[in-house]
Amino acid sequence: MYTACGSIEDAQKVFDESSSSNVYSWNALLRGTVISGKRRYGDFLSTFTEMREQGVDLNVYSLSNVFKSFAGASALRQGLKTHALAVKNGLFSSEFLKTSVVDMYFKCGQVGLARRVFDEIKEKDIVSWGAMIAGLAHNKRQWEALGLFRMMISQEGIYPNSAIITMFMVSGALFFLDFVNF
Repeated sequence: MYTACGSIEDAQKVFDESSSSNVYSWNALLRGTVISGKRRYGDFLSTFTEMREQGVDLNVYSLSNVFKSFAGASALRQGLKTHALAVKNGLFSSEFLKTSVVDMYFKCGQVGLARRVFDEIKEKDIVSWGAMIAGLAHNKRQWEALGLFRMMISQEGIYPNSAIITMFMVSGALFFLDFVNF
């Protein structure tokens, strides 16, 4: 609850006073630190390090928070290491986690790596398509984003949601949508 309200300090205090902690409470603390909107990368890293040192088993939600933090900090090297950790621990079969990695690679400017991971996603949903399209637009590849947008509709039968349309508006690529017949 405290993390959802942006009070990371109170959340940390309750967490520290708790007699038992598990992966879910650790994930809540990680997520709160990531979404707090402040530059708390160092706090996030120390929490994640402590989680690992205490032997807490990571799950896809733990790693998703990690990738989101690395994306916000453009921490490519740490992202690459964590990607390898996810593969090594058998957690990289999750489409949810792969989408987080796609987002991280784009935000670190690694378009090729993002595309490679996107291509590994077997069952692409609106979120994975949105991450790929937004990432291309973010990296000034609006024409590629448009091509993927068309493919999403024509080949996969997935229609854009408001987030994807908004992304095109924000990226200045709205005029590209004139070329799309859907």
